[in-house]
Amino acid sequence: MKRQSKPTVGPVEFIDRVIRLDEKGEPWTLAPYQRRILEMALRRDPSGELVFRLVVLSEPKKSSKTFMAACLCLRSGTLSFENAYCFRLVLRGKI
Repeated sequence: MKRQSKPTVGPVEFIDRVIRLDEKGEPWTLAPYQRRILEMALRRDPSGELVFRLVVLSEPKKSSKTFMAACLCLRSGTLSFENAYCFRLVLRGKI
């Protein structure tokens, strides 16, 4: 399926601009390693398609996995439906 429009703001820039507080209302920013992961995982080829169709991220509890996924879902909501990302979170080793 072809994309209708190219996102003008990348995921890291969107999170930096829009997401200032975490779910507890405390100041929050992406860690440097999270920035690298998002930039690499969500990069696009010259035609605008995502380079990777599936990205698996495994981290310990309380490392902002769910919050980071929620940030990306918020960003996808600002784009057309065809540009939306789909995330499946695996918590406690269960699918």
